[in-house]
Amino acid sequence: MAKAGSEAPVGAHTGERFGPYTLVRRLGVGGMAETFEAIRHGRSGFSQRVCLKLVRPGFRDNVDSIELFEREARLAAKLHHSNIVTVIDFGEIEGTLYMALELVEGADLQVLLDARNRLSPEHVALIGHDIAGALEHAHNPAAERDEGGTD
Repeated sequence: MAKAGSEAPVGAHTGERFGPYTLVRRLGVGGMAETFEAIRHGRSGFSQRVCLKLVRPGFRDNVDSIELFEREARLAAKLHHSNIVTVIDFGEIEGTLYMALELVEGADLQVLLDARNRLSPEHVALIGHDIAGALEHAHNPAAERDEGGTD
């Protein structure tokens, strides 16, 4: 297999295998990683659609980038909130670190803004509320569990 995280044009990786994953389409490219819609294959015909985050080639040998990606995976795996994607898997295949995440269906905020040009105050308030809840959980994940405890 060609390295899934190579600097290829959008769509170039469609159908490529990466360990137990088949890449479906590129979702995005960031500073040190790129994301793909992928299908994880397992025993007895098991399959699961995921978001597969791969460290890009230029960062695979960078100790600081590797530590940052590993830290992100460890921290994200501890978070369980309806507005935060769940980490499903984390590891390394053929020298490429990866994180498999819950795949969220739907359009991203930029697509919504492009289509509508402007959001209603109610939409903005709902989005802000959801983001604030996720941030609160990320910064204090034990607080929600403690609030529901017994007296």
